[in-house]
Amino acid sequence: MTFKYSAPALDSFTLLLDSEKIQIKDKRLTCKAVTAYIDTDTGHLDLDDIENPRQNPTIKHSHGSFSTYYKMTAVRHGSTGTRDYLTLTVNSKHLGSKYLEGLQHSNIKDAYDLIQEEGIFSCSFSDFLSGLVWDVDIKRDFYTDKPYAALIKQLKKMPKPEYRKLAKAHQQKTNQGFQVSRRDTAAYPMLKTYNKELELLHNSSDFASEYLKEVKVEYPYRTEVTLRRKSQMKKYGLLSEDQNNSLGIVLKAAPERGVAIISKLRDQYLIKEVPAMSEDKKAIDEKLDKLEKERYKIGRTVKLCVRLDMSLEETVEEVIETHQPSKNYLARFKRIASECWDDYNDILISEAIRVVSTPFEGEQ
Repeated sequence: MTFKYSAPALDSFTLLLDSEKIQIKDKRLTCKAVTAYIDTDTGHLDLDDIENPRQNPTIKHSHGSFSTYYKMTAVRHGSTGTRDYLTLTVNSKHLGSKYLEGLQHSNIKDAYDLIQEEGIFSCSFSDFLSGLVWDVDIKRDFYTDKPYAALIKQLKKMPKPEYRKLAKAHQQKTNQGFQVSRRDTAAYPMLKTYNKELELLHNSSDFASEYLKEVKVEYPYRTEVTLRRKSQMKKYGLLSEDQNNSLGIVLKAAPERGVAIISKLRDQYLIKEVPAMSEDKKAIDEKLDKLEKERYKIGRTVKLCVRLDMSLEETVEEVIETHQPSKNYLARFKRIASECWDDYNDILISEAIRVVSTPFEGEQ
């Protein structure tokens, strides 16, 4: 079994910019007082109470297949008054054809340039990098030759008892994946894996057709974690205790510490490995598998007999002659043959009734 991984990178984040360091160009941006404070002793801003700009955005600037969300927020500095901050969403789609790389130091200027072209505000690139981030998604893409559906089936068995209610698997045609917690559950960081290639095909098809036509998807699957709070960024190792959550620092830390963060959350939520099946359970499963195959073989013979309009007695004789069961299994083969004969005849009777009735549907 083979696994190959990309380097970790940011997939999305919310950015907070001090209004004194930017120039507002779009007059639709207005201030909204919220319960958010800067600690005057430490100078640290409490971001936990600031509303994500996706929720009731003041401005939603559309690029067709993706959007940037903006909101102005007034932050109270203890008893010293308020200061205005601009909040906006930034995600990998701002990179266009470089989307699968994720947001990194090497390409963040591309996202900055596109956001500046939107004409909502302007600021220097250095002030953009000094903005504070929260609600951070860190992604790591991977390839495996193991069937992904089997991987999800395995993960379903692995949540620790205290996290089982937070775990959910997805096995639909348009959505394959497994997650613990959700994006909007701030108390528990989300840990998620999903089929990225499938998600692009069904949920982001407009974006993929516009920007990714010529891009080879080398790593079709993705692992993602969401750290919504600054305290979580420190707890799981994205930031050290003495670091602030500026964009420049987080961009540098994500590829260096992303693997460790994913591992830490995995160890918190999941057991190390799926418990080995007991010998008793193995024996039961093997017996059930044998019985299922046995019934399938008998059923095929019975189906042929029913199609040939053979009676129950003739069908049972044909099953015994065809499969030659030992004396110990003779009664069971007869019973299964009889049950299958009844089932197939019921199906044929129902089909005959349906065919006769169909032309007259709706007539009274």
